Amino acid sequence: MSQQPVWQARLIAVVAAVVAAVVVWLATDVVLDLDVRTPEMGGQPGGPLGVGMVIGASAVNALLGWGLLALLEKTAKARTTWTAIAVVFTVLSFAGPFLGEGAPTSSRISLLCMHLAVAAVYIPLMRRTTSDRVAVG
Repeated sequence: MSQQPVWQARLIAVVAAVVAAVVVWLATDVVLDLDVRTPEMGGQPGGPLGVGMVIGASAVNALLGWGLLALLEKTAKARTTWTAIAVVFTVLSFAGPFLGEGAPTSSRISLLCMHLAVAAVYIPLMRRTTSDRVAVG
């Protein structure tokens, strides 16, 4: 059996990250009926968080992570460096749900859970697609 191409494994990681975020959104907004809302931030009004926003935000961030990993693979310790950056960005992303105004606590917790779900799925899956060896060529 042949090994899966790297691009396929990374695409699966992106899709899995999006699915993880959508599952949390479904659980909180639809099943628990918490009416998840984004907080007001930087003069931008908050509002209802729809599934399209969840898909878009998680997909864009996952694709940016993929791009960063591709760039780092030209350096030594790509896996270690990328993982450290991904964890730091995850922790920094927690500020978003809590720094804004006007969103209920239930929305803030839901947003935090989405961030955690994406990171918990995405970081390990992407890590497996690379190494700390410098790419040749």
